[in-house]
Amino acid sequence: MFPRDIDTHDRFFKSGITSQFCGNPMFDGMVSSIRPCESNGLALLPGSRHEMAGNLQRLLAVIAQVTFTKPMVVRLGIASHIDISTVWPTINADGWRLLEASTGQQLVHDATKRTIEVSHQFFDVLQQSTVVLGLAGTANEQAMKAKRHVISFIGTGPQSTKQRFLQQSELIDGAKYTFIDSADPVSIATQVSNYVNSEKLRWVDIATIEQYAARDIASKILN
Repeated sequence: MFPRDIDTHDRFFKSGITSQFCGNPMFDGMVSSIRPCESNGLALLPGSRHEMAGNLQRLLAVIAQVTFTKPMVVRLGIASHIDISTVWPTINADGWRLLEASTGQQLVHDATKRTIEVSHQFFDVLQQSTVVLGLAGTANEQAMKAKRHVISFIGTGPQSTKQRFLQQSELIDGAKYTFIDSADPVSIATQVSNYVNSEKLRWVDIATIEQYAARDIASKILN
């Protein structure tokens, strides 16, 4: 057995089940050539499953209410197979507009003039972030592994429930994680603002977590 987390490996071992822990293959290949920008970065991760549109709507409602007292660049990480131009008409994002800029797609809030960069390059978005507001599955776990503080709240589907998010954080050794037990955008925005503005956000190069779990597992199977 090659479990994906050390806790499961320990349980297998104590139960007499042959087990080896080589790491989680979904953390292989987490690389980016992008260097961090001078400002702090907040990554928005709505997920890639069917609740993505509803989760994005909730994330935008929160970001419209957040107040930053330090420079902060907000980026939206969208899965490569999702065309936000197609999804956008289904999202009831009051005050937000999707624009095509010379640097790529952007979301702009009419009242606050807040701008969100849209990217399909997830690891680049992660590399440039110091904190993550995530309602995703695998992407949340990758962000925790990359030593980003991940903040979640109640999403809109089975992949973004309180139970699911708390289980995620328990799988990642040393994860920095906060769950806000609310679906109210004002309450969530207040708590996100308090954290981002009061904490010293530390950037970590995602290259420091480079691993080759799939290769190591394959080698052990062959041997």
